[in-house]
Amino acid sequence: MASTLSSAAEGATGAATAHVAAGPWRYAAFLSYSHSDKRTAARLHGFLESYRIPRDLVGRETARGIVPDRLRPIFRDREDLAAADDLSREIDTALGESRALIVLCSPHAAVSRWTNIEVERFRQLHGDTGIFAAIIDGEPFASDHPARAADECFPPALRQRPTPNGPVRAEPVGADLRREGDGVHAGRLKLVAGILGVPLDELVHRDARRRQRRTLAVVIALLVGLAFTTGLALVALRARDDAVRQRAEAEGLIEFMVTDLRKKLEPAGKLGALDTLGERALAFYRRQDTAALDPDSLGRRARVVQLIGEIQDQRGNLDAALVNFETAAASTAELLSRDPETPNIALITTDGFLYPNAELQKRGILHRKGFPESYDRRALLRFVTDIKSGASTVFAPVYSHLSYDIVPGETIEVSDLISEAMPLLSDSVTCVAWTRHQSASTGALASSHSTGRAPLQARQASTSRCCSAM
Repeated sequence: MASTLSSAAEGATGAATAHVAAGPWRYAAFLSYSHSDKRTAARLHGFLESYRIPRDLVGRETARGIVPDRLRPIFRDREDLAAADDLSREIDTALGESRALIVLCSPHAAVSRWTNIEVERFRQLHGDTGIFAAIIDGEPFASDHPARAADECFPPALRQRPTPNGPVRAEPVGADLRREGDGVHAGRLKLVAGILGVPLDELVHRDARRRQRRTLAVVIALLVGLAFTTGLALVALRARDDAVRQRAEAEGLIEFMVTDLRKKLEPAGKLGALDTLGERALAFYRRQDTAALDPDSLGRRARVVQLIGEIQDQRGNLDAALVNFETAAASTAELLSRDPETPNIALITTDGFLYPNAELQKRGILHRKGFPESYDRRALLRFVTDIKSGASTVFAPVYSHLSYDIVPGETIEVSDLISEAMPLLSDSVTCVAWTRHQSASTGALASSHSTGRAPLQARQASTSRCCSAM
């Protein structure tokens, strides 16, 4: 490639005609190309017009004139030429007023009639100096070998130049923009150096320093941005920690107030004074996302809601008590599920052991739903016995609080751990069912409910005793 395509820098330092150095020029260069290569031409045109000449080169006088700060404007023919033998007046004028001619060389350009005419016309106006070839595809002088003629990238006017003794082989000045040649960026710098008439090394070194400065500026900007975002993250983390601390303080205060006030008001029979506090506490907990709470907060939530449920149970508010017991049970289940030692948790309510509504109606005791006689005691006793005996899998029926009835054919499979304090069917019986793990000391409360039932007496049984008298 070096033998056929001279460097733009070498060409620029050679002898130049007086006409070339004289100027002034309307156009920094004329870009000649086949319209099959218009996308590549557009990219090269954009680079050349936007490229900033290094400051210490601007104003220098070279064989090709005064170095400007920008190579613009660059003429680029955007429309197909008319089907005529000569160039249009606009194109001919642009060629005459252009400082240089850049020929985008490819197999398409090699057979382009108008690209060849533009090279010939520029040579007539300015001579050979100032013509720069930019190879983007194909091979130079491939037409010397008939079998490779289709790969030729130079138009005929670039392959040879006229002399008084006839045409002779030409050695175009320019750059190889192909990946296997100079590459796109280095090749573009070669063109700039040739058009300006400055040594390529000077332009490359200055361009490299400028790119390093830009890279450094980008790195500094990224570091500043990283520091800023890190600061924001730290502020956000601190705010989150403050919010967690404040929430923990609020939850602790709620727990203290409910517990302490209950101890003081319960002997005097004035638990009704806790209604407003209980409502505010429940509203506070309803706004929380259970999955986002840490174990401490989850435990406090379960304890407080359990205490409120017990107070409502004592006051005879059975509906509200049931809701709170089930909420406490769900919170406890969530807490237990986070323990890798107890991966499988099941909450079983005694509602599942009620007779179906159809059976209660058949027995004429639907109005007694929730009282001891409305429960399938045999099924409940069998369930508790299986749990206590360590059965590997136990099934419990499911009760729907939407239909207020047993769900036919649906069961809950309990395979690992159950920890439950169940209010059973008489005041004298309380049972805690657990497995051999005994790891859920907090207890997962469950209770059953139906309109018109007897007081729940839903106290969480101590995990130290286990009985099944029924």
